[in-house]
Amino acid sequence: MRPPPERIIDRVAELLADTASLDEPYARAQLLRAPMLLRVGANEIARAHAWQAEEVDALHDLLSSALALVDDAALCARLRGVLADDDGDQSVVALQDRLDRRRAMLIELHAWCEQSVIAGAPALLERIWQELLCSTQRRRTDLDRF
Repeated sequence: MRPPPERIIDRVAELLADTASLDEPYARAQLLRAPMLLRVGANEIARAHAWQAEEVDALHDLLSSALALVDDAALCARLRGVLADDDGDQSVVALQDRLDRRRAMLIELHAWCEQSVIAGAPALLERIWQELLCSTQRRRTDLDRF
């Protein structure tokens, strides 16, 4: 999850802890930031599963379709390994682990597309860029500063 909810919660804790030694106006301003950060963290925790599951599915479809085009046996084997790597665990942590592995594979596939002379490579490259754009939109928080 980007940003990790733990990072948001830790930052809120730091803000609250720091207020004990700060002068009154500054302490009040810092405390006013805490609820906003908590809301962002709570929102991210609530929606994490949905966007992660959607992204795992989107990357699965993209990587699966790439198997028909890729002419590199080693890359195909790695693609199959990543696609088979699904133990059914739908927890946020497990989904994030799967996403990390699929996104690493996406980088390899992107590099292959840029070097390939196969007719379908440019279309696959465009699909990769489209997925990266969609991924950015899925991950957007209420406050884009994070």
